Amino acid sequence: MGNLQESLEDNRYRTTAVKNSVASLTGELDEVKKTTPQENPVVYMYSLRANRILRKRQLEMCQHLERMQEVLDRQTETAKANLSESKAHAEEIASLRAEVREPKEELSREQAQKSQPSVAVLPSRELDILTASITRIGQRASQVETLQMELELLKGRVQRMEKPQASNTQDAMDMGSHYGKPIHSLSRASA
Repeated sequence: MGNLQESLEDNRYRTTAVKNSVASLTGELDEVKKTTPQENPVVYMYSLRANRILRKRQLEMCQHLERMQEVLDRQTETAKANLSESKAHAEEIASLRAEVREPKEELSREQAQKSQPSVAVLPSRELDILTASITRIGQRASQVETLQMELELLKGRVQRMEKPQASNTQDAMDMGSHYGKPIHSLSRASA
């Protein structure tokens, strides 16, 4: 009987301690409810965590877009420089063709003036000039073809970079609008 009384007293003591703990936790919970919105605290904590994750992801996307824009700007400048260089080479080739056309026409006139049916032999000096002009034209034509190929490659790269950038921007806008705010307003809020 004495053991039962001691056990009963022990249980009463524990029950009182549990009641006091519950009362204390209820008071703390009431304080938390006063400081937090009227929604479920678990939902509130998850929404805070989700907002942090979204802001971090948004910052990463903005940084990625900035890097891609820098690369695109550099490649655009390179393409513009190559285009102007290509135009300069094309003008030079046109002038070289005009230079070659003059001696060619002159040779044609000289051959027409000669009434002899024998094979016309060009003087070595004229032949050297003609050969040098043809060689220069060939070299310039080769350079222009190379530059045109490089320009086409750069155009393709720029187009490929613009296409993912447009879809990344759309994805970022979609992500921001999904949470009720445009993506650009989130970057200001996180800053």
